[in-house]
Amino acid sequence: MTKLSIEDRKSAYEKNRENINKRVIVCAGTGCIANGALGIYQEFLEAIEKSGQPAVVSMENEAQGYHVSRSGCQGFCQMGPLVTILPERVMYCLVKREDVTEIVEKSLLHDDVVERLLYHKPGYGTACRTIDDIPFYKRQHRLILKHCGIIDSEDKYDHIL
Repeated sequence: MTKLSIEDRKSAYEKNRENINKRVIVCAGTGCIANGALGIYQEFLEAIEKSGQPAVVSMENEAQGYHVSRSGCQGFCQMGPLVTILPERVMYCLVKREDVTEIVEKSLLHDDVVERLLYHKPGYGTACRTIDDIPFYKRQHRLILKHCGIIDSEDKYDHIL
């Protein structure tokens, strides 16, 4: 077995990501799991495959399609289960299994958003399209936890950003 340096692993990971269309991150923190996040994760894998596209669960090898992963707690538990679409950074809140097919169809296949699943600012009713638009995250400056909510703790290659 060949030992690879961290730099070599990072380079391989980045090369493997080149053919990924988008990434779907399902929050798998305790609160989101309690509200069905693991079923939502599984539903994404199935819905993507049904759409005729490959679903990729690990970036260990070169792959094509949509990368579906879980993350640790994203911090916005009261709005979970949360689903984030990268690279656009679109965040969907209070997602249910029955929402997944619509997210795949609109966000993954047609670069659109599912408006009703976006966070809406209380009192204003305006939708926050990305994580960066949500006041809860906007006021934060994450240093040590900057990859929190993005890294899949079960994918050893995901830690090498």
